[in-house]
Amino acid sequence: MKLRFQLCFALSVILAAPAFAAVNGDIEVALTMASIEYQAKNYPKCRQMVSDLLKRDPDNVGARELLALSQRGMNDDEGAAATYGKLLKGADPAKAAAYHFEMAMIRYKQKKSAEAKSHFQYAANAGFNGGTSNFYLGIMEFNAKAWKKARHHLTASLTYNDGKSMTPITRYYLANTYAQLGKTEAALHSYHEVDDTVAERMGNSGIDDTTKGIRTNALKELKALDKGQRYASLTLMQQWDSNVQTNPTEVANPVATASQRSAKSVLSVAAGYTSSPAKKIQVTPSFSYSTNYNYNYLARNFNFMSFTPALFAIYKPYARLSGGIKADGIFSMQNMLDPDESTQHLKYRPFSLTGDVGPIVKYELTPRINVAGELYWRPKHFYLDPATGDSRRSGGGVAGKLTSEFVSGYAWWNPSVYVGYEWDHPSGKTFRSYALSGGVADTVSVTEKFLLTGSVDIISTDYNESGSTSQGKRDDLNMVFKVAGSYPIVDKWTASGDVSYTQNDSSISTIYKYERWTGELGATYSF
Repeated sequence: MKLRFQLCFALSVILAAPAFAAVNGDIEVALTMASIEYQAKNYPKCRQMVSDLLKRDPDNVGARELLALSQRGMNDDEGAAATYGKLLKGADPAKAAAYHFEMAMIRYKQKKSAEAKSHFQYAANAGFNGGTSNFYLGIMEFNAKAWKKARHHLTASLTYNDGKSMTPITRYYLANTYAQLGKTEAALHSYHEVDDTVAERMGNSGIDDTTKGIRTNALKELKALDKGQRYASLTLMQQWDSNVQTNPTEVANPVATASQRSAKSVLSVAAGYTSSPAKKIQVTPSFSYSTNYNYNYLARNFNFMSFTPALFAIYKPYARLSGGIKADGIFSMQNMLDPDESTQHLKYRPFSLTGDVGPIVKYELTPRINVAGELYWRPKHFYLDPATGDSRRSGGGVAGKLTSEFVSGYAWWNPSVYVGYEWDHPSGKTFRSYALSGGVADTVSVTEKFLLTGSVDIISTDYNESGSTSQGKRDDLNMVFKVAGSYPIVDKWTASGDVSYTQNDSSISTIYKYERWTGELGATYSF
């Protein structure tokens, strides 16, 4: 009995196999015929054929995909959306990304932005048509006036191969986005990229009227930005300082702190002129003034005022690679007693004269990453230096810095990093040194207007010739942690504040080791 059952079962399988193969063969033939109708743009017939096929084989993914395509061809967007919805159920991630992209295109066409955005975001995150997905996400954020998010997606679109064909229009919207963010230089660069990209393609008969129109609009915007601009600002900050410095903020000074606490007022004035950034050479002369007033009488001899004239000259500021020269000087005065009249009141007298002169360069590594470099000769003169001896600080040196900025539309991720080097060679041996520095900063958009920036700066200084002095060799490690915020209050007024902590460790700890807390709050008026 058992043997008979096994033989019957084996016979039924053998007889059924050709029938099963025939059914499968019929389905494959039917799907091929439907595909031919689709290629011939006979969408109604294709839809009917795959609909009949799906009644026989409801789980046939290829047939359902062809059904969605034929529905799209017939402008039956809701039908296609329903079909893609069924395909998404149980689809593997690779397939799901493609279905989400198609759903996004349908919802975008229907002006259902919220749904389109979620589907485009899924496709972009999965890396499917990343250039196109980010392009549409950028356009939707642009239309919503979410400028930072628009910048994030538009710059991302430029990094994908499938976004290359849309480069002119992407650059155009990106330029407009930068203009809305107040980044004129970046806007100019993108407008020029539109002009250059379209100009390269003008010989191509396939270039469309839309692309030509984008170039025309970009050239109009470039003309509108081809003008100089004056600027001026006044800032007043109220500050608490747990350990008053014995030098003005603008001037590096490797001497000990005052070891005095004080509330203080800090006044800053800045003014300048920037020539047209659309010209081959942009010139920016400026002047700034700052002064602090310590309310603690014991710290009033550390009141300073500084005057800083500066000049920048940049060749092709709008180009992907641009460079120029920077020159500035800082003249500082200190509120002090005259050594010959120690019983008199404090008066402001010259403290230092320093400067920076050297080349600067910047380069757009990718649409999201900008790098910059600078190298300076740094002369220094301190008026209170003795005529002779190792404690003299006047002299000169060389300083260099490399900076990289990452452009992001995320509210919490807009980092910049830098590394630097300085060689300082004053007349006296005590303060001869070389220093390595580095830092990172990140700006967080708490709201569209309220910005917080956190930063960490580290400087390691080796006073390489200080070992010949009686105090022994000096090595310092300085770390500064800072959080700063700003918020535009009303037209032309911006509130700002910051909190910082500084720790300086030194091998000569009895003199140079210190900690310092500062906090300040104030406002800036822009003329």
